[in-house]
Amino acid sequence: MLFVLLTACGIAANDAVCLHKGCHLSGGMYQKNVDAAIASLVRNQYEKDNLITVLQWNILYDKYDIGLDSWKYRKQDVCNLINKIKPTVIGLQEVMPNQLEDLKLCLHGYRATGCQRDNATRGLYNPVFWNSNDDRIILTDENTFWLSETPDKFGSMLPDSVEPRICTWTKLRYTGKSEDSANPENDQYIYLATTHLAYRSQEVATHQISIAVDYLKSVCSDDCSMFLTGDLNWESNSTIYDRVYSSRFQNSMVTSRSIHPELTALPPYPGLIDYVWHTDRFTGLLSATLMDTRPNGRELSDHRPVLAAFVVNKDHRKPP
Repeated sequence: MLFVLLTACGIAANDAVCLHKGCHLSGGMYQKNVDAAIASLVRNQYEKDNLITVLQWNILYDKYDIGLDSWKYRKQDVCNLINKIKPTVIGLQEVMPNQLEDLKLCLHGYRATGCQRDNATRGLYNPVFWNSNDDRIILTDENTFWLSETPDKFGSMLPDSVEPRICTWTKLRYTGKSEDSANPENDQYIYLATTHLAYRSQEVATHQISIAVDYLKSVCSDDCSMFLTGDLNWESNSTIYDRVYSSRFQNSMVTSRSIHPELTALPPYPGLIDYVWHTDRFTGLLSATLMDTRPNGRELSDHRPVLAAFVVNKDHRKPP
């Protein structure tokens, strides 16, 4: 019989962890406990100096009228939570043009990049935000591609897809802190890619994620430092999960020293479908579904955010 060790810091990571609805999940974590939890997992000064955090969140597009859950009532609370967390980098989904502008205004010290998936007036972005106040990271490149047979063609999609799906990526030069960080040759390039897959067909979504992971190999080599975040719309018992897992990416909710899983998609379609994946250039400290709600008790979105904390590994400091 396989046992999962429950600790005061959540669940100790191992490959036997069950991560989908129907599993016994830990109940997630609240933002107020994040800093202390991460601090308890840091083992030395190097890890403290080279700690980075990644936030994944589908913020729910700006529907015209859903009452108190409309974006105009949620936006400040969404920004307040992100500003409290202060992640190093952020991958978002379901962001409309007006929402992107709102986020640029209310997120303190962040810059963003991304491209709409089509020419629709309210076309969606999967933007990447990074903390421009963090002097360890500098944007050096970015782009968006489409999850289609012609990924560089704006607005393209698979024949059986109902709408275009995209993946946005950024390349950040990371200087870090160590005894050799003064030497530019020891800088590392960290990539963050974020995507959002089809939910109607597992076959289509599997094709989309295959295009994404294969295309990202042309963005950076197999041994580069990359995060892949996203609302994949499918749980760990799916072919989508298997496709990512069989590539170079690892699930932070499996590999981190302490994990706090809970369902990320809320009713009427509950599931643990939002992920922070990473290559082996990082050591995972913490991965948690955040359970915070608005001051009035209503949800911030129809998805909960996922926060993961990592150490940039010292023996992989050279650029790819």
